[in-house]
Amino acid sequence: MLRWAHELNDSVPEIETSGSLVVILVVLLVTTVASLIKVRRDPDARAHAGSLRSHEQDRSEADRGGERS
Repeated sequence: MLRWAHELNDSVPEIETSGSLVVILVVLLVTTVASLIKVRRDPDARAHAGSLRSHEQDRSEADRGGERS
């Protein structure tokens, strides 16, 4: 978007492709490391397909004392 904006207006800074790729790689690295740290500290935090719905159901059952509706 910055490249497009720079073509429209010279006051918008031009970011090189290599700089943009470095930012993307750093973001991916940080999120991956944070995810790995979270899973090591709390193994139940691991994501599974469809886990959001079943996790909410497990929580609501725990809040009701384990009763199923």
